[in-house]
Parts: sequence; structure tokens; C-alpha cells
Amino acid sequence: MPDAQRLLAQARRLSAVGHPEAAARWAAAAAAAARTGERLDHVSRAELLDHRSRAAARTDPAAGAAGFAEAASLFAGADLPGEALVCRARAASAASRAPEGAAVPPESLDALCAEAQHLHAAGRVGTRHATAVLLVRARVRARDLGGAQDDGGNGGGTPFDAANPANRPPAADAEYAAGPARPESAADPLGPAADALDAELADLVAYALRDRGEPAVRAGIAEAVETRGMLAARRGDAVRAGELLAESADLFHEAGRPWSATGPELALARLLMETGDHKRAAEVLRGALQDRPGAAVRPSADLARLHLLHADVHAAQGLLAEEAESLRHAAHALAGSGSPAEATRAGLRLGGCLLVLEETDEAAAVLVEALGGLLEREDEPGLVQACVWLGQSCTRPEQVRAAAGLLRRAAELPHRWRDRHGCAVVTHLAADTHRACGRHTAAGELYGRAEELWRELGDPHAVIRTLHARGWLAMESGAPVEEALGFMAAAQEEIARVLRSEEGPRDEEQRLRLRLEVGHTYRQTAELLVEPVPVPAPGELGASALDCYARGVEYAERAVAAFHSCGDAGLHEATSAELRAAALEVDLGRYDQAVTRLTRVRAAYPAGRPDPHGTVAERESEAGALELRIETALS
Repeated sequence: MPDAQRLLAQARRLSAVGHPEAAARWAAAAAAAARTGERLDHVSRAELLDHRSRAAARTDPAAGAAGFAEAASLFAGADLPGEALVCRARAASAASRAPEGAAVPPESLDALCAEAQHLHAAGRVGTRHATAVLLVRARVRARDLGGAQDDGGNGGGTPFDAANPANRPPAADAEYAAGPARPESAADPLGPAADALDAELADLVAYALRDRGEPAVRAGIAEAVETRGMLAARRGDAVRAGELLAESADLFHEAGRPWSATGPELALARLLMETGDHKRAAEVLRGALQDRPGAAVRPSADLARLHLLHADVHAAQGLLAEEAESLRHAAHALAGSGSPAEATRAGLRLGGCLLVLEETDEAAAVLVEALGGLLEREDEPGLVQACVWLGQSCTRPEQVRAAAGLLRRAAELPHRWRDRHGCAVVTHLAADTHRACGRHTAAGELYGRAEELWRELGDPHAVIRTLHARGWLAMESGAPVEEALGFMAAAQEEIARVLRSEEGPRDEEQRLRLRLEVGHTYRQTAELLVEPVPVPAPGELGASALDCYARGVEYAERAVAAFHSCGDAGLHEATSAELRAAALEVDLGRYDQAVTRLTRVRAAYPAGRPDPHGTVAERESEAGALELRIETALS
């Protein structure tokens, strides 16, 4: 059998059961025929033109209408009146969406429906064809009520089909999209036209019912019932909508079309979620994914949508492990559906879920892969989220090294970031990861760039954090201690500049935060001075080490004073700095001064002071440990 004929036979078999792969087979058959120059009969040409017009009608309704009309003529010439009539109805549907003034077939859908019923009564067309024509008119009327555009008559879901995000009700009707039944006193958001459409669909079902044993007719009935269910949901009648959507899904399965059941199953699950019945929503989705026969033959995109909604249901119930499992399935299905962008987004969500579950190794691996995809599309919001989560999930050196390169790529996108705050966040994170894996030069460059971005954004707290990090980086890279201290001095200058600036914060809470930063900066300066010095044995501090420790005590003392100037807001930080100064005094052998500091710490916490977070007990414990060190040293 020639290639084109083989593909045509496959396309016909798939179309007969409404399989979603049918469109691709028709396109392949058309391409094979064009490539080989094979002459096709009138029926094959009509079929190919019909399916090509369905695709054309989505973007160019006038061209689609003309193609359907030509296909109808070919079918009529081949003595296939049922196929011809359906194509004429599709032409009228496409024509109704064509721009004003476009040359389109002038036929009326009402007249075509009357003709279909007449020919059906005369036995000249089957119930399948007559039902298809009636459904085309119902789709157009549903579209006119505010549903999405119909699909050119390919039977691929209702205009209200929730399986496709583009077909969800507009925001103006969000309060009636699903949920508790609309109060009787509330205005119907769709009005009498919805009553007429519902009655038309009910009549269509009754009309087709006697031939429901034919799978194609049963599928048509299922579509009509689904449209009624979506219409009821939009009108706020959740109970009736749920019954109709469940019935529609059952009918699609009975017709051997599990892929077509995806729309009503998703819509039913969303409806149940919005009414708070998450348990039943989970049952619907579990049934669609596991229990129904034929679930395995659904397209990957449909499986992904079901798994993603299942993840939403789990998330709404706080079932994190189950949410992660559904997201794993969704990401796998999307990867196989040729939807890399959606697969990346699912992977990003999965990474965040795994991070909360503290499965950091898997989270890091998933986020690294997701970040690679986000970089290809330069998805700024996704990049920021992925970088934050990746920074939190990397615990092993090899993970940090892998993350560092990706974060730098994100920070250095070829185009200028539109989200300047997001760019600053990512650049700072890139600097942190380079620092963590010992790439000091690159980290220094990235911190410098981050500081510039934070200044540009007017975020003094972020500027101060960056200067602190640069001070520590200088110490870790072996730079002279004065270089590290220079960054801490720059942080103090930044705080002072902002506090005295006329453009500085007027809000007392913001000013308090900056005053607390003074204490934090002094405290970190003290740590920078003593960190590089090995912990000494008693009496073994050399002159250089003695100087570092003595200066450390001075800066710790300044931190104590800065925190105390902030009142109760700085009390716990002041006592922590006091204890650090006391420990340094002990290292220097200045035991009397250390005891004086411990006395001040205890005096800061009078007996009976509330201690909801255990901070007071922690300070008492640290003070006791230092007293024991002093006693041991003096004994």
C-alpha cells in the first residue's frame, strides 16, 4: 500500500473513534500525497480538505469556511450527503466568526439543522451526521454566550470545555464558574439565552438517544451533556452541573473515548474543589487516572492536566507527599507530550514541594533541570523562584558547584532583566553559591554587581547585607584583615548615610531596623577579627592574636551599646554580644572583666521575665558555661 494510502487508512480509523492523534495522521497523509504526487479520489481529497480546514478555521475563519464548502461539494459529488451536510454546517460555523465583509458561504445553521432532520427522517443521512450538525449549532450558541471559540467542528470538546485553560469562563463570571448553587434572588449571569441553549441540548440528546448504541452517536450525546454541565456550572447550579459532568464522562468512556472524558472529568473535579469537596475531587481524578479502562491510552497532555489538578487537590488538603507524587507524574507526562515549557513549570513546582518535604537531594536535581529549561525561555518569575529554591536545597559540594554555574547564567541573561529586583536577588544568590564553593573572584564580581543593583533599587538593607558578605568573602579568600574590615566600615557608612538623608525612612520601624543593623555590623566586625585566629590554649596568644582579640572585644562592646540604644527590640541581641565579649575576655585571661559582663547579662533578665522562645534560658546557659570556664582556669 502506498504511503499516502496507508496514512489515510490510519487517519480514518483514528477519526472513527475521535482519537486526538487523528489530526496529525491526516496532516501526514496530506504531506505524503503532496510529496509523491499520488492522485487521490474525490472522497480522500474531501476528507483531507475537511481536516485541513478545521485547522485553518482556528486562525482564519474565512479560509476555513471556504475549505469546508469545497469539501462539502466533493462529498456531495461522491454521493455522501451526510458528510457533505456536516461540512456545510462547519462552513457556516466558521463563517460566523469571519471578519465583517469576508467572502463566506451564506448558509444559515438553522436551515441546515432543519435540512439534517428532514434528511434523517427520510433515511438519507444517519443519526451520527444529523447529531453532528445539531452539535455545530449548539457550539456556536454556547460560544455566543461567552464560551471560547468553537473548534471548527472537530468534536474536540465543548466551547465550555475545562480541559483547555483557554476555554474557562471569563473573569466576569468567576463567581458563578462553579461553587454553591446560585441563590434564587441572584441574577442569572447568562439569562434566557442559556435556558434556550439548555433546552436545545436536551432535545438533541433525546433526538439521538434511540441510536446511542453507535459509539459516534453516544460521543455526540456525551458532548451535549458535557455542554449542559458546563452551562449549569456557569449559572451557579453546582449540584446539577456535577451530575451532568459525571454522566458525560461515563458516556465518553462507554463510547470508547477515554480521551474525550478528560474535559468533563477535569471540570467535575474543579467544581468539587471549589465547593470544598476535595475528597470526592480526588476520587474523580483517581478514577480517571487509575480505575477507568483505557486511562493508559489518553494523550500525554491530558494525563498531565489530570495529574496537575490531582496535585492541586492534594495541596488543598495539605498532603505534600501525595502532591509531589502527582507532580512527578505530571512532569513526566508533559515531557512526553512535547510541552517543554509546561514540563519545566511542573518541575519547578515539584522542586519547591520536595524542598518543603526536606528531600533536598531530589529537590536540587529537579530544580537544576527546571532552571535549565527556564534559562532557555528567559522566564524571569520562574527563574527567580527556581534560584531561591535551588539555593535553599543545595547541601552537598557538587550540588553547590552545579547551582553556581546556572545561577550565574541566570544573573547574566543576554537581555536586560525587566524585573530589576528579581535580577538583584538572582545575582546575590549567584554570589552566595560561588562563595560557598570557593570561587572567590567570581563571587566578588557578583557581589559587586548585586550591590549596584540593590543601590539602584533603593534597598539599604540589601546593600548592607551585601557589604557584610563581601567582608566575609575577603576574609575567606585570605585577603588582609583590613580589607575585610573596610567592607564593614562601608556598611556603617551606608547606615549613617541613610539615617541622616532627607530621603531616608521616616517610618520609626524602618529606622529601628537600620539602628539594629549598626549593632549587627559591629558584631560581625568583631567576629571577622577573631575568626582567622586559631583558638588559643591558655596563655598562648601571640602579640598579633592578642591585638585581634582585644579589637574584637572593642567591637563587641560597640555592638552591645548599639543594641541597647534600640531598647527592648535590641535586648536579646545586646546580651548575645555581651556574652561574646565575655568569651573573648576569658580567652585574653581578663577574668574580672568577663565576670562583670556576665553579671550585666543576668541583670538584664529579672526573675519572672516571660521567656516564650527560650531565649532567656539560652543566655543563662551560656553565662553558666562561661563561669565554669573561668572557675576551671582559676583553679
